[in-house]
Amino acid sequence: MTQNARAVAWCLMFGFLLFAVTGFGQTLDDFLDNTGDETSMVDFPVPSGSAALPGQETPPVPRPGGGRPAIPLDFLGLLQGILSQLGLVPPGTPVPILPPAPTASGPVVVRPPAVASGPAVASSTAVASGPAVPKPGRKDDPKPTGGLTLETWKGKALSPDNFFALLGPVAREVFRKTGVPASVTLAQAAVETGYGASTIGDARNLFGIKGTGPAGSILVPTGEYLNGKYVVINDKFRKYNTWEESIEDHGKFLQGKRYAKCLECRDDPDQFARELQKAGYATAPNYAWALIKRMKEHNLYQWDILD
Repeated sequence: MTQNARAVAWCLMFGFLLFAVTGFGQTLDDFLDNTGDETSMVDFPVPSGSAALPGQETPPVPRPGGGRPAIPLDFLGLLQGILSQLGLVPPGTPVPILPPAPTASGPVVVRPPAVASGPAVASSTAVASGPAVPKPGRKDDPKPTGGLTLETWKGKALSPDNFFALLGPVAREVFRKTGVPASVTLAQAAVETGYGASTIGDARNLFGIKGTGPAGSILVPTGEYLNGKYVVINDKFRKYNTWEESIEDHGKFLQGKRYAKCLECRDDPDQFARELQKAGYATAPNYAWALIKRMKEHNLYQWDILD
């Protein structure tokens, strides 16, 4: 065989081989894909959070690289050997080819189409973004100092902080039961007793309520405004067995018909105090102002926060 004939034969063989590897390989790959051969799919776990399309039990999972794993063939070595046999290139000469197309360096990520899931439902574990409100009766409430308790207190002047910390929890519970704001109750007790300095002898009367109480009554001199003038008279005041009893009786007392307009303002302690004065709870012309002043100065509204 002449040199030219040999070259033509080698070229024909190379062309046939190239067609067989590229065309037939692609055709085989398409055939496997279309027939659903199990060997043409790689079984990967479904990513968490993926949604299945309608009619599917599981979300679609792509094959890595878009098809079956490629079979590594040394095409360059084969081509180099053919050209060397033809004497067209010296043995060991590298064959120039076009650079391969860039491929993604990371895993293929396929996002399934959004599937309608119905109206949004608010999560029950949502956390509030604002500052936390202290729960009443818990560790966030002010506490009296020096080991002071309702059982050990015998009725003497206290600092405003100790006075309100001592009576605050009881006032809040009465607010829960009667609707009388704890802030108003505490302000009244402070005004009526001078922060505990005068509780009408041993009567444990924190609000100057007249009449007969659970423990009887006590007759004492009291200052009153009559016809715009301040006078001192003797009168009977209710007597109680405990401080809690005095605060509870005060709440019940304000549930009377005379103070109905006050209870309409249970969510507005300042207006509650004004209605209290209008109803004639006390004869002092500046009674409501005195209550509101103390509520604001000592932030007594904190005791109106319920569970």
